Amino acid sequence: MLIVITGASSSGKSTLARAMQALAGRPLLHLEADEFVPALNPGGATNRDSDFEARLIVGFHRAIAELGRSGLDVIVDGSLPDEEGLKRQCLEILRGVAGTQVIAVNCAAATLRRREAARGDRPRGWAVRQAAQVHAGVVCDLEVDTTRASPDVLARRLLTRLFRPA
Repeated sequence: MLIVITGASSSGKSTLARAMQALAGRPLLHLEADEFVPALNPGGATNRDSDFEARLIVGFHRAIAELGRSGLDVIVDGSLPDEEGLKRQCLEILRGVAGTQVIAVNCAAATLRRREAARGDRPRGWAVRQAAQVHAGVVCDLEVDTTRASPDVLARRLLTRLFRPA
């Protein structure tokens, strides 16, 4: 199964994915876009080539899809780009894998601001701005809100829904 977790920065995507891994009782490969992005811009280089970046993002999503097709259960978080056409293309690639599930992660604005400030690695206000548009054009199969529920509670709920016997 390919599990795509989408949501604003600081909404709890990675924390939720790690909780799912810990509680699944089966191997789940977790791929974080935040870990992949440094390959795109090593050392903070400022000479950015948008065509190269687009090809790299599409290639990343094709690789994710191939992992899903190989019989591995994969969780990918934060991978969908902001640009509408590129987002649509990446979703099409991922939805091409049988059993793909897209999970929307939401969170109250006050909680986003608090988490963003605690992280200290994002521009102030980015999470709230991103939350307003991150799910635009994305049809989600499941939705969770990390404002009050713990990652373990949400992970158990999702794992039950995703991996329940047919």
